[in-house]
Amino acid sequence: NRLELDGTRTAEWKTKTVTLDAVGTLEAKLTEAMAGEELSTLEKLVGSGPMAAADFNYLRNNLSGLKSLDIEDVTITASDDRYYHNHGNSRLKNDTICRYMFANYDVLHEIILPSKIKYIDSGAFYSCDSLMSMVIPDGVKTIREDAFSECNMMSSVILPANLEGIERHGFYSCDALKSIVIPDKVKFIGYEAFENCTNLSSLEFSSTSELDSIADWGFSNNNLKSLVLPDKVRIIGRYAFNSNDSLLSVKLPSNLEKLEALAFQSCYLLESIEIPGKVKYVGNHTFSGCRNLSSVE
Repeated sequence: NRLELDGTRTAEWKTKTVTLDAVGTLEAKLTEAMAGEELSTLEKLVGSGPMAAADFNYLRNNLSGLKSLDIEDVTITASDDRYYHNHGNSRLKNDTICRYMFANYDVLHEIILPSKIKYIDSGAFYSCDSLMSMVIPDGVKTIREDAFSECNMMSSVILPANLEGIERHGFYSCDALKSIVIPDKVKFIGYEAFENCTNLSSLEFSSTSELDSIADWGFSNNNLKSLVLPDKVRIIGRYAFNSNDSLLSVKLPSNLEKLEALAFQSCYLLESIEIPGKVKYVGNHTFSGCRNLSSVE
């Protein structure tokens, strides 16, 4: 029941564990477990069994002091009820973190997701300002639009090995994120996917990465020091690595075909770069503002 805070402090959390045998039973099970104690005093909930919209509505509306939610052994179950959140309401689908399901859920420091989930929908964790880390289960193949956008305290993310794509704004403006390892099966990184992750200093790919394209503004305004892109990348979009003020070295992929306009604009410390032989198009002002750039080969 401990979480490292700021690297030095630890917090002991008041914890309850509930096992659900049917959807819609969280209220009864938790009332029994609390034995008359105020729900607002509960800081960590560990759950197992099936949960549907009624259960998640109860959780969100009543557990105002909840800091940790462990639903690794929960099965998210579709039902006719609607789940109500800060952006309206959604109908739950089986094994899915639905649209805006935890959006603006500011009290949560950590969420351990169901091991069986297959989808994380648009805006699922949008602006979870206290969320500090995330491990995404292996069944998830796509990070949808705005899924983790503006999670300002999230410093650590582990992406699943089977991930195939990260859509626009997937991790937009995650200010505390320091490093990310992109799994081999990821084929595209969408528009502004990691833009304004101002502390992102390490971006890793393996030599067997299947990445094909990085969309416009994909890693703009990060803090990358060096960049080695995998060889299968064919397209680097407009402003893709714009304003990486600390970027010292770049190795472009051998199969690169298009280097769009302003892709490396204002990378002030970059001194040299080699353009691969397969490149067919280099956009305007690709290296504009790279004031230390003395060699382009």
